[in-house]
Amino acid sequence: MHKHFAKHMIFALDGFLHCKINGDECMCRGIVIQSNCMHTVLSDKTPILVYLFDETCKRAECLNELYLKGADYAVLSDTLCGKVCAVLDEKANGAQADEKCGMQPGTDEKILKICGLEREGVLEYDKRIRRVLDIIDTSETLEAGIMSALCKEAFLSESGLSHLFRKQVGISIASYLVFAKLSKTYRYVLAGESVTDAAVRAGFSSASHFAAVNKKLFGLSITELDPVNKARPF
Repeated sequence: MHKHFAKHMIFALDGFLHCKINGDECMCRGIVIQSNCMHTVLSDKTPILVYLFDETCKRAECLNELYLKGADYAVLSDTLCGKVCAVLDEKANGAQADEKCGMQPGTDEKILKICGLEREGVLEYDKRIRRVLDIIDTSETLEAGIMSALCKEAFLSESGLSHLFRKQVGISIASYLVFAKLSKTYRYVLAGESVTDAAVRAGFSSASHFAAVNKKLFGLSITELDPVNKARPF
């Protein structure tokens, strides 16, 4: 069981998910899980697709409005899960869109559209916090000294920034930086980098450091980071 600062949308690509969330248990083909809820999801070693939604993005807000509605989790309909799997099957089979239709959206965009998560962008915050979030998001590497740089950009002391960040975002800035490093590592791995290179590039001291944090927060081992079982950060 684990919890962290991100909403989940998880699909079983073959079979069912076995989910435990804050004491409840269910079996389903797809599920949305609220941030900071104790949970574990098992798939009997069948392929799964996982989307992680940072709470600062509007898609996380959409998940609340469309699915969660204040609950800890929401089971997705078999019809919706079937549509998502069909998109992935289309990609796997190498299906090509009719050239007359022009440029087609990518696989992720198609799936997010099917799920009603077309709303892009970020939520509104104090301009100093917005600046800090932008720096974290656009930085290739989040090195050990990043906190000092963020304080200078926000014209705040470390304690002042920490207080304002928690008040605005709902999480400590230290925890958010850890999540951001994990997110960057996933993006680099999905782009083709090795886990070791991706972890160090994102700001971890080593692949083993990344592996320990990843296991603690996401419940995933390094061996589960492959082209089939994908966790996609948004």
